[in-house]
Amino acid sequence: RRPSDRIAFPRETLVLPGRGLGGKSLPVEGLRHFLSSSAGRLGSRYTRGSNMRIEKCYFCSGPIYPGHGMMFVRNDCKVFRFCKSKCHKNFKKKRNPRKVRWTKAFRKAAGKELTVDNSFEFEKRRNEPVKYQRELWNKTIDAMKRVEEIKQKRQAKFIMNRLKKNKELQKVQDIKEVKQNIHLIRAPLAGKGKQLEEKMVQKLQQDVDME
Repeated sequence: RRPSDRIAFPRETLVLPGRGLGGKSLPVEGLRHFLSSSAGRLGSRYTRGSNMRIEKCYFCSGPIYPGHGMMFVRNDCKVFRFCKSKCHKNFKKKRNPRKVRWTKAFRKAAGKELTVDNSFEFEKRRNEPVKYQRELWNKTIDAMKRVEEIKQKRQAKFIMNRLKKNKELQKVQDIKEVKQNIHLIRAPLAGKGKQLEEKMVQKLQQDVDME
């Protein structure tokens, strides 16, 4: 192979820990396929300067920043990324993320988070190579930031609208409970002073009438 054919890969894209491979080495053909696919994604993996892509955890969908988390490459070259050992252990136990209550997959399946929106259409993996243009690159980065901002606002609004119904029901239940147990919070001598005052007024009125 000629020197010009060699591709210099960044260190972070080739971390292949041997712990998760079950004691088996990755096949050479699979490794070549993995490297070639990584080479095709180099343009989408990095932003301006030295910033790198923030990956998502396979189990909980949490963010994985550069230099953090762990990556498991299966023998069929499928890549699994995990943000912490908790997610990695659940994956090795073959647990379904949709049935674990603290994952994003469960929250979306249960209707607790926004699932259908136009802002989700922008974030997709596209395998079509695009010729590099500095102006197009800068516009794309600015658009990504704007789309993320809009998505965060819509998700927060969806959660607030969902919680608003629960607050109304909770208020009705609280009022009902107070009415049922009003004797527990009302003082035993509450209203005695007012009753004595009314009796005194009535007595004075009777005395005036008798005179």
